[in-house]
Amino acid sequence: MHTIQPARLKPGVTREAIASAASVVEKETSTTVIRGRALILWDLKVLGKKKKLDAIDTDQITPAADCVSESLDTLDERWKAGAFRYLMPDFRARVHRGETFVVAGDRFAIGSSREMSPAGLKGVAEEAGLEMVVVCGSNMGDIFRRNALNLGLQVVQSPEAVADARDGDEFEFDPSSRRLSNVTQGKSYDPVPLTPKEDEIRRTGGIFAMGRRELRASVERQPAIEFPPPELARRMTRIFLPDETGSRPVFDGLEIYRREGYGVDDDPFGGAGAGGILVRIGDEGHHLPVLGAADADAALPVLMVA
Repeated sequence: MHTIQPARLKPGVTREAIASAASVVEKETSTTVIRGRALILWDLKVLGKKKKLDAIDTDQITPAADCVSESLDTLDERWKAGAFRYLMPDFRARVHRGETFVVAGDRFAIGSSREMSPAGLKGVAEEAGLEMVVVCGSNMGDIFRRNALNLGLQVVQSPEAVADARDGDEFEFDPSSRRLSNVTQGKSYDPVPLTPKEDEIRRTGGIFAMGRRELRASVERQPAIEFPPPELARRMTRIFLPDETGSRPVFDGLEIYRREGYGVDDDPFGGAGAGGILVRIGDEGHHLPVLGAADADAALPVLMVA
């Protein structure tokens, strides 16, 4: 019978080593105010630099040819070299000169889910000892945003800040509060808030640091199975059963009860048998067999329709 056990470490790895690695990353997570100048992606179809470029997709951030390399040793260099290769060929040099606040319009980083885009942007700044902040308008690509936060790249959605920004403006970003300031214009902005989990990942320094911390905790704690209370289960469970006509009516509102296993003799509905799920609809008991459930010990919890 399968059992649930705490996480196990590879041979030679100790809890202390995990704790040390996690602590180092957490200490490196900067809470210092980030400063830099605006690097604006203008819509060149509009004369006079009056509009920031909308709908920049990840193919424009990192062209497909720069997503691959002949070896792992040069892969991150390809991502950095490819950043805005065609949209802004001098992007890397401008970032190295201190233009680290990338400002774009709405729908920034839509399109594919390539992780190379936030990784390349972050790497371009880091190779010069700088930290980048992406500032865009509304509707940033969801996958890009999560990839960026996972990798420790700061991203901000503030239509007001985008509308106000001009070339060369000095910006500040406080990682603790996520407050963005245009120092040149004397204006401050509160960006679109992140979800609690996104902000937790961001504050930790990224998903890798968070993973190290979670792994350390998973080794130390005893695993447990938690079943939702009936009222919660009623809103989250649904089951399909065939009827005599061959259709599949839907039955909602299942209450979940934990059972260690059951057999024919202790079947609460009078002999539906082991190796599956029991469902009560009205006064009838229905047995749903489950593949791989060969005996009573493998039976799943009983599901009861309220």
